[in-house]
Amino acid sequence: MILSHSQIIIRLLAATMIGCLLGFERRHRGKQVGVRTHILVSVSACCIAMVAAFGFMEFDAPYNIDHGRPITGILTGIGFLGAGIIWKDNQGTIKGITTAANIWTSAVLGIIAGMGYFFLMFSALVIVFITLELSYWQELILEKKNSHKKQEQIPFDTEMKNCDMVEQEPEKLAD
Repeated sequence: MILSHSQIIIRLLAATMIGCLLGFERRHRGKQVGVRTHILVSVSACCIAMVAAFGFMEFDAPYNIDHGRPITGILTGIGFLGAGIIWKDNQGTIKGITTAANIWTSAVLGIIAGMGYFFLMFSALVIVFITLELSYWQELILEKKNSHKKQEQIPFDTEMKNCDMVEQEPEKLAD
C-alpha cells in the first residue's frame, strides 16, 4: 500500500496535534520542555513510522525487511533524550520524570499516527491527559492539606544570649 498525499498530511497533522497538546500541558505546568519539542518528537516519529510501515513496499527484495527496526530506533533515541531531561536537585528530589515520560509518549503516539491507528491514538491521548490532570489535582490537594496543618515553631536563639540566664535565673524563663 502506498500512502496518498492526503493520507500523509492527515497523519502528520494528527502527530502535530499530539505534540501540541502534550507540549502545551507541560509548558502550562511551567516545565522547560514545551510545545516545539513535543511537536518535533511526535512528527519525526510519525515520519519514521510511515517509512517503516509503508516505505519499503515498492521494493521487491528477495529478503525479508524488519519493519519494526526503525520504530525500535525511535524508542531508543527518545530514551536518551528523556534521560537528559531527568535530574536531581540540591534537596535530593528527582525532577523531570513526568516530562521525560511525556516526550516518550509523544513519540509513541506519533508512531501510532504514522501507522494510521487514529482511534488508538485518540484513546491513548485521552488516557494520558486524564492521568496528567489527576496527578496535578492530587498534588494540589496534598499541598492544601499540608498547608492546613499548624506547626508549632519554637524560636531558636542562635546568638545564645539567654544561655547565661538559664543557669542563673531559670524562673524568669517561665514567664
